[in-house]
Amino acid sequence: MASTLGKILDEVVTALASATPAVTAVKVYDPTVELKDLAAGRVAVCPKSFGLNRLTRATFQKESQVDVAVQKKLAEFVDQATDDAAIEAVMESAETIALFLAATVLSSGGQPSSVSVPAIYSPKDIRELRVVTSVLTVTYLQ
Repeated sequence: MASTLGKILDEVVTALASATPAVTAVKVYDPTVELKDLAAGRVAVCPKSFGLNRLTRATFQKESQVDVAVQKKLAEFVDQATDDAAIEAVMESAETIALFLAATVLSSGGQPSSVSVPAIYSPKDIRELRVVTSVLTVTYLQ
């Protein structure tokens, strides 16, 4: 039997696969990845938090948060315009995924209550690692 958060992760991966076949999302519990594995890009879905909100004396509402990381290793530096276009492509993918997940009710009944993008990208990662990572946090209520 899977945890509530584990089930939600599976459902998010399945929803992304059915809606955007060009995007291969993977469920991960450890988002660490080798830089060489990001050349083609990656969408990683991982757990963030789980909580219970009291509704009445006897009932609770489950609140689950998942992070969705859209990652891409940039090619060797050619010019700023090329880098900017690659960064914009990752940001556009993140926004498309955010809009999709905000409108998608999961089969378990998980309702998206909010989608935030706490990290659209890290300039430090671009400078030092040549990696663009946009992280979305999706909150589901059940």
